[in-house]
Amino acid sequence: MSKDTSRGRGKDVSLFEKAQIICMHQAEKTSKEIVETTKIGLRTVQRIIKNWKDSGDPSYSRKKCGRKKILNDRDWRSLKRLVKSNRRKTTVELRAMFNSESKSISTELNREVYSGAEQLQSVSNELTDLKRSAQALEIELQSQLSLKSALENTLADTEATFGSQLAQLQAIIDNIEAQLGQIRSDLERQNNEYKILMDQKTHLEMEIATYKQLLDGHDIHVPHLYGTEHKDKLLHSKC
Repeated sequence: MSKDTSRGRGKDVSLFEKAQIICMHQAEKTSKEIVETTKIGLRTVQRIIKNWKDSGDPSYSRKKCGRKKILNDRDWRSLKRLVKSNRRKTTVELRAMFNSESKSISTELNREVYSGAEQLQSVSNELTDLKRSAQALEIELQSQLSLKSALENTLADTEATFGSQLAQLQAIIDNIEAQLGQIRSDLERQNNEYKILMDQKTHLEMEIATYKQLLDGHDIHVPHLYGTEHKDKLLHSKC
């Protein structure tokens, strides 16, 4: 068997090369074809494929299980696409293509990250302004609530004060109305009494006028010693 220039166990296989081996294996490449393309030893290729089948992770290694994963899901998908569309490319060529594409993607991502950072800063500033406005509105609300409470207390005190005063005034009005009713009743009674007295006065004046006519017509002289009673008897006998 001729000497092979492929790398064996003594050389570390990069994560990129492991991913390339797995992608070629998924593309139904034989182990021999993978060795010819990647220049990696057959046992190493077989071990990498077996570890990937057991763990599902292209970066899995028994000796270096704590090694940080270099390829993320996006890089893994990009690498698989490159291997499938460029099956005849060597590892060096695929690495160059992958690095170029990764750089372009990284530049675009950096641009998006920068734009996103600016938007995030703008949103953060707007959020800060909204928080300040909310705090100011909260303070204003508390002030208005305090004023409302004070006005309600003042209104309650005013209603209580004027309610008491109105009750006192109503009592005075009721008393005055009672007095006016009594006065009205007294006036009506006095008016009736006055009418009776006037009627009696009129009657007496008529009697006096009659007596005067009788006295003037008969020229009767009544002795003073007999008094009024005797005079009345004489007048009555004349009639």
